[in-house]
Amino acid sequence: MLRAAVLAWLRLYRVVQKIDRMQSAYLRSWDLNTAQFDVLAHVGAHKGITQQELADRLLVTKGNISQLLDRMEKLDLLNVARRSGTIPWRSQKKDRNSMSALSRLRRS
Repeated sequence: MLRAAVLAWLRLYRVVQKIDRMQSAYLRSWDLNTAQFDVLAHVGAHKGITQQELADRLLVTKGNISQLLDRMEKLDLLNVARRSGTIPWRSQKKDRNSMSALSRLRRS
């Protein structure tokens, strides 16, 4: 019984690895990595999200998000609007067009 459970777990692990490789290849075709896709998905789903809210949702520190968002802004993936101590993040217009195609990956 234990042997069957271990074999089933190993098979499941291989399937997860294969899915992860396929997802990474798909995102590379859009010149994105998984972290950037996660940010774009959250920004697209939650308009005007702050940096702290984004960090909380992605379970990372505000410092990590800050560095990632700075890089994404330099790549023209995000537009930063700074107002009254909060930092709402809005996706660029060109990015909104690609979000519909990328959202298909997230749903599958």
